[in-house]
Amino acid sequence: MRNAVARHGIVAVLTMAAIAAGPVSAVADTTPARIETTQTPDAYVNYLTSEISKNAAAGKDTADDRRTLEQYKSLTRTDQNKYLDYLNDPKLWQSFFDSQEEIDSPKATTSAPAEGATAREGTETVTKYNKDVSFISDSTVEREGSTAQKVAQVAPDASWTDKATYTKKVKAFGITVTKLTVWVRYQATRSGASLRKTVS
Repeated sequence: MRNAVARHGIVAVLTMAAIAAGPVSAVADTTPARIETTQTPDAYVNYLTSEISKNAAAGKDTADDRRTLEQYKSLTRTDQNKYLDYLNDPKLWQSFFDSQEEIDSPKATTSAPAEGATAREGTETVTKYNKDVSFISDSTVEREGSTAQKVAQVAPDASWTDKATYTKKVKAFGITVTKLTVWVRYQATRSGASLRKTVS
């Protein structure tokens, strides 16, 4: 079953992220127009370095930023330029917004986990955009506070709080370009027979 509400929410959030990143305009030729921070590989390295400094000064974790910078710098100059073209390609982003993977995977259900287990992972879906770029989606459902002892102590269809997380990302040359995570906490019966309420 496709979750249309979640899909529309994802598209809205990603669209806002793309707008915040800067204007991207379609052009007649095959090379996308680049915004200022992605005009050249050197400009992009300077931009990433500046963002790392700003985030570090604000006390934010910069591990992902540093990893992106190192992975980008390790590409050949030709691939660095292709990467920048992908960042600015409206067709790529439209394809990403329009791609519709199944949000409800067989493993991402509200059924009880194995004794002592707390998380159930869905099947990762990889969609190739081209030989360099992939769209990757995954979902997990985590039963909060689930332990073997609690499982043994509650009634067969007691209420549980689950956290369902849907993640979608774009990877170019193996580098994560962007990652979106949408989650919801909800209360469901242990058997998964009914959803009681949305928590947050």
